[in-house]
Amino acid sequence: MYHPDEEEKPNLTSSFIAYDITRKRGWITTGRYALPLKRKSVGFVTEGSVSGNPLKGTLVDVTPDNPHEILGHRVYRYGYAFTAPLGS
Repeated sequence: MYHPDEEEKPNLTSSFIAYDITRKRGWITTGRYALPLKRKSVGFVTEGSVSGNPLKGTLVDVTPDNPHEILGHRVYRYGYAFTAPLGS
């Protein structure tokens, strides 16, 4: 799945030929603790989407706005594009 970086966002709709978007959300688990903390919800372009331009992507910080004291780190989702060139 792919999440555009700030430089890619302005041209996002014109670069895709076929795409679908999904929202990812969930709970945070760290170490031995299953914290009742929700990650921030983030939109991603799904696997199998087709772009006419090269894509980069970015890591997305999904750390809650008010993290629990047990959570001593930031939480990220991987949003870098994994591309396979098609055509001649």
